[in-house]
Amino acid sequence: MNIWEKYNTPFWILIGMSIYFFILIVAYIVLKFAFRKKLGDLGLWLTYFTWAIPFWLLGEIILILIIKGIFNFLFWILIGLSIYIFILIVAYIVLKFAFRKKLGDLGLWLTYFTWAIPFWLLGEITAYPRKRKKWLIRSGLKEGHSYLEEGIGVGTSPILASKIVRDNGMVYALDNHPMQIAMLSLRSKIRRIKNIRLILSDASETGLEDNSIDTIFICDAFDEFPDKKKTTVELYRILKPGGNLTILSEAVRYANQAQRIIESTNLFKLVERDKNFIQFKKER
Repeated sequence: MNIWEKYNTPFWILIGMSIYFFILIVAYIVLKFAFRKKLGDLGLWLTYFTWAIPFWLLGEIILILIIKGIFNFLFWILIGLSIYIFILIVAYIVLKFAFRKKLGDLGLWLTYFTWAIPFWLLGEITAYPRKRKKWLIRSGLKEGHSYLEEGIGVGTSPILASKIVRDNGMVYALDNHPMQIAMLSLRSKIRRIKNIRLILSDASETGLEDNSIDTIFICDAFDEFPDKKKTTVELYRILKPGGNLTILSEAVRYANQAQRIIESTNLFKLVERDKNFIQFKKER
């Protein structure tokens, strides 16, 4: 028995690892120098893809194999979760590197969509909509208005707004998360709502015409915008003279931050402020 026959399995494992390392290094070089992506050093890149992800996948596989022989329904739950996480990872890679979206790290992305979104979605769906409708009316929204919401969540406010503005009005719903756009699209089709237009974009690039919107409503989202001043300038551009910009934030500190940033641009006049509700008007 020669050395290749004796150590056949380890040999091919090493060959596979070498090819995997080579692919990772080439990917790093292409992304960093050809596409000018802001990546960490090569060692951190290799550590992440050779230790963190493989061990996480190995843990998933082992857990599935253990539970499969005990509880069949848990096995399929874990299979579904694994597929869901795989889709999230693929979506993250596509959005970050193909569409060059400004996303945080992968861990934050997975945490957001595997824990925050499901619990928040449950809260949104079970929440009584009368309170949200009250905020929309307080924002000055009326029949026939053109309405823009940035950061739509699961789409509760745009759906309510579509009923307020009726068929002679228009609702524009903007978000930079494809899943939330898809969710509102589905909810709109189920309700046969035809006066909602979906915009998948950054908050600072609406693509709407100058002086075309009567009311802008932002609920618990302004603090998440990457470039808040640029977004404020964009909102001023599209808002009609006399139109209202409303910021609603459950956290007072975020409401205070939003007020400071918007007032620093000298574009809007503050017309109303309480604990969580801020309303500005475009005068010219």
